[in-house]
Amino acid sequence: MTAQGSAAAAAAAAKVARLVSPRLRVVQRDYLTRRGGRTHHLRSAVSVDYTPAYFAAYRADPNLCPRLIDAEAIHGDEQAFWSSRRDFYRSGASRSYYPTWDRQAQALVMLTRQVARVPQEAAFRLFTLGLKMMLLPRLVTNAELMLPSWALMNAEGLLGEALEGNKESKSAEAGAAPEKVKSEEGTGATPADGAAE
Repeated sequence: MTAQGSAAAAAAAAKVARLVSPRLRVVQRDYLTRRGGRTHHLRSAVSVDYTPAYFAAYRADPNLCPRLIDAEAIHGDEQAFWSSRRDFYRSGASRSYYPTWDRQAQALVMLTRQVARVPQEAAFRLFTLGLKMMLLPRLVTNAELMLPSWALMNAEGLLGEALEGNKESKSAEAGAAPEKVKSEEGTGATPADGAAE
């Protein structure tokens, strides 16, 4: 019995080894979720990933890593897959967790597409640009609200500089006036006093 059991186990392992690629691994993580009540339900998130030993050679440039499975050969039209996925989640069928089939199909599509990861980065850049454009009216509103105070601060600065300039000019004129009086006294006033004596 033990020999037959070991032979059956070896045959099953051989089948699994033929079906599962040594370059890919399936990562499954279980987590608890609550749906509408007090009871917790066990859900699982599944992803398909390269094994670390295989991916280490392509760590410098991940885009050079060859794709092992053609995603469109499995899913048909990839765009139709994403459209049906979006329709599934918009229909309200599931809003609290991602089903296992979605995790597997999504990871498989992202792993096996034959293009670089440029579209995702471009989509992120467009998202940030759209966010900035959405925040632009609020920025304009804040600028309109702050404009009177900015103008008042600038006017206060200009008026202060003008007043300081007037004070400096008056003090300079006041300092120059006694010098003129002294010069006049030194030239014309002393002989008149001497003549009067």
